Amino acid sequence: MAREILSQEVGLKLHRTRFEWNQKLYPLHIVIFDHATKLGEYDPSQWRLGLSTRLMKEAKDAVIRDILRHEIAHMMTHLHFGENIQAHGNEFKNICTRYGWDHEISKATLDLVMANDHYEGDLKTEKLLSRLKKLMALSESENPHEAELAMTKANDMLIQHNLDRLEIDHDDEMVYVLPVMFGQKSNAKMHAVYEILKTFFVAPVFTKRQGQVALDVVGDQASVKIAEYVSAFLQDELERLWVKAKKANNLKGLRAKNSFFSGVARGYVEKIQTTQKEFHQSALVKVQASSQKMLARVYGRLSSTSSSSKADSNALNAGSLAGKQMSIRTGIEKSGHQGRLLSYDS
Repeated sequence: MAREILSQEVGLKLHRTRFEWNQKLYPLHIVIFDHATKLGEYDPSQWRLGLSTRLMKEAKDAVIRDILRHEIAHMMTHLHFGENIQAHGNEFKNICTRYGWDHEISKATLDLVMANDHYEGDLKTEKLLSRLKKLMALSESENPHEAELAMTKANDMLIQHNLDRLEIDHDDEMVYVLPVMFGQKSNAKMHAVYEILKTFFVAPVFTKRQGQVALDVVGDQASVKIAEYVSAFLQDELERLWVKAKKANNLKGLRAKNSFFSGVARGYVEKIQTTQKEFHQSALVKVQASSQKMLARVYGRLSSTSSSSKADSNALNAGSLAGKQMSIRTGIEKSGHQGRLLSYDS
């Protein structure tokens, strides 16, 4: 996070353990400390940023970023004006303004509970999503063992999250619905996303919204947020993979494209199924049953649709191979919701 802030917001050039300012290199040290009330600190004698263990355990990632911005502002103030200045004086405030950081960043105190509440989403959900993103990034490693282990861990984490949820009395559990894709009519791309999202333990469903076909996801809050993240990635990634495969395999036409998308979904689902070990089968049945129960609470009885169009076998096989090699990578989450997160409590 600190590297991203220094690079993207402050505009500094970064090296492995240092950053460059005014043609000089400075160390980037971060430590974790114990303190009853202090959340962050900057030590000018050591050029060192500090975050408290309480902050790391109790704060949402967005709050941690804000604390880092505050401490980096102290460091940049030190660089520009030296040490003999007021801690939160005009120089410090001017630095915050220079980098576009508002009063919430520049103020000297922070209520952690209120700060957490300021950002949408619950802490447990955000921590889970953050850990899953890291594992998803590792699942595209060039090391086959590391990639397989990361994918297995991510899948295990999702299963365990849902099993933990089911341990609680869930008859009154909140059910969340989020439209993640829209189209004039359902298409092969939407159906591919639909199939892939089922591996993330939500119940996807096609509905009508404002004269369009929508792909909704239904589930608990954490699973729905993860599905939104995955859907945003897939909508761009499927197109990118098609462009690549079209050139490599001389594929042409809408039928080939639709078949390719279907193949990607098939290949990805088959890859995920190989990571689900035998001892997970009863757990999977329980989790999937819970998803269907949530779906029924929101939509009641649903009709099913199927397509009988003839597939392009070359495109389907190319898609299957691409799906088996595809990883859900980080850095693709879109800001804001494509739709509005709806809560169903009855």
